[in-house]
Amino acid sequence: MIFLTFADIKGQTYQSAREAIISAVAELYQNHAYLLLGEVLSEDEKEYFRLFSHYAANPSADKLIEDASVARALKQLSFYLSRYYGKKVLLFLDEYDTPLHEAYVNGYWEELAGFIRSMFNSASEKYCTQFGFTEEEVFHVLETFEMQSEK
Repeated sequence: MIFLTFADIKGQTYQSAREAIISAVAELYQNHAYLLLGEVLSEDEKEYFRLFSHYAANPSADKLIEDASVARALKQLSFYLSRYYGKKVLLFLDEYDTPLHEAYVNGYWEELAGFIRSMFNSASEKYCTQFGFTEEEVFHVLETFEMQSEK
C-alpha cells in the first residue's frame, strides 16, 4: 500500500508547491529504501529510485527533478513494490485538493493542475476517473446553480 497525503502542501507559489509535492513523493521513496537492496530492481531502476531518495535526504531548490520523472514517480514506485511483494499495490491519495485550492487562491492553478494531473494519470490509469470531479462535472454544477461566470 502507498499512502500519500498533500494535507500540508499550501505553497504560495507554484515552485514552492511543486517542491513540497516532490518532497512528499521523495519521502515515500525513502520509506521504501529497502528496495535498493538485493536484485529486485535493475541498476537503471535503482538510479531512478536514488533520485528521489537523495532528494528526501536533502531537499533543495538547486536539485532539479524533471516534471517527467515526477509524473511517473508513483507509477514506478507501485511497480517496484508490486514486484517486491508479488502483489498488486493500492494507492491512497489524501487531501490532493489542498494544494489545488491554494493554487486557485494564489493564481497558479493551471500550472499546478497540469503537474498534479500528470502524476495521477500516470499512477492511476485504470481509475483516473474514480476520484475528484471532472471539468465537465464541475461546469455542470456551476450551470445548475447559475454560476457560469465562475468557470
